[in-house]
This record gives sequence, structure tokens and C-alpha cells, in this order.
Amino acid sequence: MDKTINIELHGPAEPPNLRTHYRMMRGYIEDCRDDQALDAVDTAGIRRLCDQLARFKVELVPIHGDEALRPSHGLSGTLIVPGQKVLIWIDGAAYASPALLADALFQGAIHATGRAFRSHEFLPDDWLHPQEYYAEKIVALLGANLVARFVEFDVGPLARCNRRDAVRIHAKYLIGQDWKCEHLYALKWQARYAAMFLAAQDYNDAFRASISGRGAL
Repeated sequence: MDKTINIELHGPAEPPNLRTHYRMMRGYIEDCRDDQALDAVDTAGIRRLCDQLARFKVELVPIHGDEALRPSHGLSGTLIVPGQKVLIWIDGAAYASPALLADALFQGAIHATGRAFRSHEFLPDDWLHPQEYYAEKIVALLGANLVARFVEFDVGPLARCNRRDAVRIHAKYLIGQDWKCEHLYALKWQARYAAMFLAAQDYNDAFRASISGRGAL
């Protein structure tokens, strides 16, 4: 069976609580909105990335979240819901360093390309669509490496090591579900396409050249 990031392969078409969760998170995000929450990573490269997200109608909302609600609501997320604009939210005050904050933004940006590049009308659910969920995680982790290069923001060796370890763990799970090496390689290319999608037009040629060699991911 062909393995792609297609949420129709397994489970119901839509998580039953998706829209309720969206409304709840939307209210929380609006209550906690803080336009200065990403100031720690306010670089020219990241501004280009944010401009590109806006160009593709992805809403990025920085917040200063309620510390008591972080365990249940999370520190960041990407919401893709049918009929709604794609939304990335990031609790800037929750991250211990600018590198961790930037890494969350880069992964969220890759997830936000899911509707355009991976036919997601919602992101795969880890309980209902575990294979697609971990495949999407691999795409986001690999794509974040390329976005970091594009915006010239060094997230540091720890984040890079953590990404590699996470990719190995997720890939091992998928191999246990009969995914083949060529299917995992296809995820690598999806990550590359997603990152290139986020490259601002003026930088596309240089960015394409920077990832064209082997081992770019």
C-alpha cells in the first residue's frame, strides 16, 4: 500500500472534538495575545518568514499564556480546521531561550503548509491517525532545519540533536508499521518542498541552491 501523509488512510475523516477545540483555543489565544511575545527572535530573517506566512494567509499570533494553563493548553500549536484560516500560536514567555522559541516557530510554520502541500484539512490526530501524525512530525522536524537555514537563525546543537533523535524515533515507529525506506524518503522531500514554499520570493534561488546538495536535511 502506498504510504503518504493522507489522513483518509486510517480513522475517521475528522476528529470529533476538532471544532470545539478550535473555538476553545481561539478564545484562549485572543485573551492572551501579546504582540511583543516574539521580540526575542525579532531578526530580519524571521520577519521575512512571518511576512511569507501572512502572504499565504497563515495567521501567526504571539501570546503570553496563562502559566497555570500551559500543561493543558500547550506552549504553541498550529490549528488547521476546515473553513478557517490556518493559525499558528506561540507562547513566547514559555520558552527558556530564543533558540527554543525560534525552533517552535519553524516547526509551526512547516505544519502550516499542510493544507497547501499535504492536503490536510486538519492536522493528523495522534490517537486517531498515529501513522500520519508521526509522518507529519517528521516533515516538520526536517523542514524546520531548512527554515532555520533560510532565516539564518542558529537554534544551536542541542535543538539539532533533539530533532535528529526525534526523527529516528518516529521513523522507527513507521518502519514498524510497514513503511518502507522510500516512503520515509518521500517525507524528506515533502519537508524540502514545504521549506521552499516558505522561502520569500527574493531569496528562492539562493535558498534552492543551499539545499540542493545531498545531505541538506
